[in-house]
Amino acid sequence: AASLNSMDCFVLQHPGAVHVWHGSAASEEERAISVTVGLAIAKRLRVAAEAQAQLIQLDAEEAEEKAEDAPEEDEAEEGSVPLAMSVRLVPEGQMPDGVHADKLGTFLPTGEEVNSRPTFYKEAHANLMLWWSGNRWWLGKRDELGLNRGWVKVESSARRPPQHGWVVYSNKAKAWQQATDVEAVVAERVELAGSTPSGAHAEKLGVFTRCSDMVNDRPAFARLDRPHLMLWWGGGRWWLGKRDELGSNRGWMKVTGDAHNPADLTGGQHWIIFSSAEKKWVEAQEFTCVHVSPPLGRPNLAKRASRKPEAPVAVPDWSVFQCDEGCEPPEFWQALGGKGPYASTRPHTAPPAFAPRLFRCSETYGELDVEELFDYSQDDLEHDDVYILDCWSCTYVWVGWQASELRGTEAIETAVRYASEQSKVDGRPAAPPVCKVHAGEEPPPFTCNFVGWSHEAATTFDDPYEKQLRRFDQQRRELRSSIAASKALAAAPPASPPAPEAVSAAPKASPPAPAQPAAEPTASEPSPAVAEAAKAVEERAAAAERAAA
Repeated sequence: AASLNSMDCFVLQHPGAVHVWHGSAASEEERAISVTVGLAIAKRLRVAAEAQAQLIQLDAEEAEEKAEDAPEEDEAEEGSVPLAMSVRLVPEGQMPDGVHADKLGTFLPTGEEVNSRPTFYKEAHANLMLWWSGNRWWLGKRDELGLNRGWVKVESSARRPPQHGWVVYSNKAKAWQQATDVEAVVAERVELAGSTPSGAHAEKLGVFTRCSDMVNDRPAFARLDRPHLMLWWGGGRWWLGKRDELGSNRGWMKVTGDAHNPADLTGGQHWIIFSSAEKKWVEAQEFTCVHVSPPLGRPNLAKRASRKPEAPVAVPDWSVFQCDEGCEPPEFWQALGGKGPYASTRPHTAPPAFAPRLFRCSETYGELDVEELFDYSQDDLEHDDVYILDCWSCTYVWVGWQASELRGTEAIETAVRYASEQSKVDGRPAAPPVCKVHAGEEPPPFTCNFVGWSHEAATTFDDPYEKQLRRFDQQRRELRSSIAASKALAAAPPASPPAPEAVSAAPKASPPAPAQPAAEPTASEPSPAVAEAAKAVEERAAAAERAAA
């Protein structure tokens, strides 16, 4: 409740409903936007809930069918709910020429269709997607969604990608090549089910899909409809917590055990859940984690017609309720842990006018070297380095595609210390957030600090050595032009003497003192400053060429 403020509007999600709270001092525009956000959240939750309910019902129905009635794996029933897909390499498998293996992984359904087929996004990289177009399933960039193009494809008219038959485009061979080691299967799923003490964290239960990356030598799982909820192993325990804490020894629920999968824990190992009301860990004896069997494909319709229909699974409607300040229903305060005091005005002190600062973090003799870049631009972001962007209220750590994870970790530690020290100077919060940003995935709060930011340039890899060589070539051409101009000026003939008639017509005057002849630069020697600059550029260009080789 302390997070509320009468000056703002808030959207509260709790099991089965979404509440839109309007502060008494909020503007009409803020109220309208908050309602739009609440409706969008409810729609997404409703689609995910319907999908999960249909999956549970399909699993119950298909468990009664015989194995011989199962169809081919690439035939999915028209209108069926899409499942998370794992596009992966078989054990010890390889991609042709080793290309695009990093694009594979676990793909979650978006809940939306393109070209009358479901679409999927990569759980660990939302810019990579699966879609159907032109009688083929494609794996490519989000910007190309729905088009007949991508890195990997397979011919099929089914409603979900088939297991075999994939081909990959090789830039080396300039042709499509058979990727016989690639397969697409329904991703492994586990379900956290049962009851929790006093209903604590019950809204976090559900079906979790296995992710492609391993965490602490164990698989990790993401909830299908709420991917920010994760299951992982760490410190001898399985944890349920936030994606931001992935791999750490913290979360809302935990169970002790070294099983490779949380659904494989033996009896006697009970989950314990942190109760916010009791401020302690409480054992949940009626709570468990179980395997969810993959679907068998198109159901046997004749057999289904002769079978007693299954009871429908209850689906929350995720209704949207609007409430004004002072007229909140009891369930609103219950979801917040009880009614309490909150702010009614915004702080009088606003962040000062602040010009963002960019720092390059490079490695020199095994140590992190931090250097500030003035008048920076997007072109200054090199993919083999890490950068710190200071925005006063938030500090970003940008990690290039070729930068090491160790350097990224060191840069984050440096950014935390820097922000803490700067708070003593400019009055910023003592512990402002430090956000890690990967190249090609820059959020708008980051890109707005770069004039003329280009998304196309951000998602296109430019080899740093080739980029540096182009910069040196440009400097070399400019210096050569300067040297040529200096030589041309030195070689120019002296001015012609005046005509004899003009001399005789001029009044006679006392002859001036003889001037000392000035040393004239020769045509073959440029000025020392230009020559020194040219030599420096030649040396830097030669060093860059040797490094690139």
